[in-house]
Amino acid sequence: MILLVILSLGGPTCAGSESTTTDVRPGVKYTHRVDTPPDLPQDIHILEIDLNNPAISFQTGLGKDVAVGRETIPTQADRIENSLAAVNADFSGFTGSTQAPQNICVQNGDLITTPNFRTAIGISQYNETRIGFWNSTSPPAFSWQGFVRDEQGNKHGVIQQNQDLNPGWLCVNTYHYAESHLSRGGEFEDEVEALI
Repeated sequence: MILLVILSLGGPTCAGSESTTTDVRPGVKYTHRVDTPPDLPQDIHILEIDLNNPAISFQTGLGKDVAVGRETIPTQADRIENSLAAVNADFSGFTGSTQAPQNICVQNGDLITTPNFRTAIGISQYNETRIGFWNSTSPPAFSWQGFVRDEQGNKHGVIQQNQDLNPGWLCVNTYHYAESHLSRGGEFEDEVEALI
């Protein structure tokens, strides 16, 4: 199986196109194509990755290693030893808790944020790839269900993890989110959030 990572959208090759392909290392090819039509010039970067090559692995990075850390993609990649390429695989907001990934994010088997109605790039432990929605309405769905018990033993359904809240929703915040949120002066509302 080959994964194509296209870092800029492009149309069919046209007059005024230049393309170069380089073997970066076994199982990885890099193509740079520049299309220069007058109405829509495009600068296209493509990685072709052989997902069956045992020397290739994928990692999930977080800005400053926390759910709400702000950091550029190249800076995150620099922290990972032997990294070859980095791609922004999810959307993050620009302020407050929305700086956390806004769709499913899993790092080393830990669920960082729960799926919602935004697209994300995913690669399973079996090297199956997907770009799309991961919520329960889009097969193959990732299902997530959580609950907490209060001091009286009553069970309460958890709607999200490390995400922004809608009024009345119960959200679990893990250390991935809480350390950064609290260090910036943030607070948690006890009646709608649980910190584990």
